[in-house]
Amino acid sequence: MFSVNYTILGVQAYCPHLLGGAGTAWSEDNPTDGTYARIDRPKEGKPGYFTLRTPTVTYDANGHGTAPEEETVTWNTKATAPTGNPTATGCTFGGWYTDKACTKLWDFDTPVTEDLTLYAKWTPVPYAVTYDSSGGSAVATGSYNIETETFDLPVPTKAGYTFAGWKVTTAAEGGTGFAADDVLTGSSVTLAGAYGAVALTAQWTAKNITLTWNAEGGSAVDDTSKTY
Repeated sequence: MFSVNYTILGVQAYCPHLLGGAGTAWSEDNPTDGTYARIDRPKEGKPGYFTLRTPTVTYDANGHGTAPEEETVTWNTKATAPTGNPTATGCTFGGWYTDKACTKLWDFDTPVTEDLTLYAKWTPVPYAVTYDSSGGSAVATGSYNIETETFDLPVPTKAGYTFAGWKVTTAAEGGTGFAADDVLTGSSVTLAGAYGAVALTAQWTAKNITLTWNAEGGSAVDDTSKTY
């Protein structure tokens, strides 16, 4: 290994930046292709040149869309930002980050000195769920996104009727859970990759009422059933 007193272009040379050790890719001449680092050797009285490491920049789509191809760069040079932004259904792209949780944005003006993985940041697009209560109590518009797994369903009321569920009158554009013409009768619906605006229409079952007659001493009158 080389002494840290040797310098690479005026900066102290640490061996991790070089391929191999002493005698690796050594050249007495001054290469001009940018892949060598100058090592000043004061004891020998002359410089030499060693091959620089070539870090790999890898892109991780982070669960959505398609990642760009990886890139190999010369040590201490900049990576090239991918051309155009990746796309993913139901999400908006928010840049490339050095951590999977996407808290540290990568600056492509930063020189790369070691292997690097960059993660795509995605923000789910919110989609509206609108309700037509068909004469029942009003229900406020809801919202979900492509990552929603369980969507709670409201229960409206209507005099003389029993609520019988929500019919999907405008279906989600993809995924499962909001399929056209389905009647959702539970307190919630399970979703998987659903996206797109949805409209639901309340279904009602009319109540049956019984009329009981009191003849007050007269001849008896049978009860009468009637749909509300």
